[in-house]
Amino acid sequence: SSRIPCSASFLTFMLNRQLPHTINVKKLAEQGIRLDGELPVGRLQRVLDSVESAEGQVYLELAFHKDEQGVRVAKGNAKCSVNLLCQRCLKPLAHSLEANFSLAFIYTEAQEEQLPDQYDVG
Repeated sequence: SSRIPCSASFLTFMLNRQLPHTINVKKLAEQGIRLDGELPVGRLQRVLDSVESAEGQVYLELAFHKDEQGVRVAKGNAKCSVNLLCQRCLKPLAHSLEANFSLAFIYTEAQEEQLPDQYDVG
């Protein structure tokens, strides 16, 4: 969804580095906005389903822009720490995760078919 965050949410982000719950992808890409902030790991259900436990924050860097084809894109990096289950001793093992991504925001299947391979689809 491309909902606009209220100005109070944006001001809160600026003060405490917590990313807003909703963003306006169109507006951010048009303006070339960069967001750096934190998100509780607990909000990432697929990560939680894959690890023994995860607490703390995911540190995100997001840079929004429109590419030469006019596709709205968010390039970024995400970092967090999780606990995996050691297969040898069956005790938790701390592990750092880091992912770089280039996410294209599309709205139709036709757009997906024309999308360059360098992008993940959002």
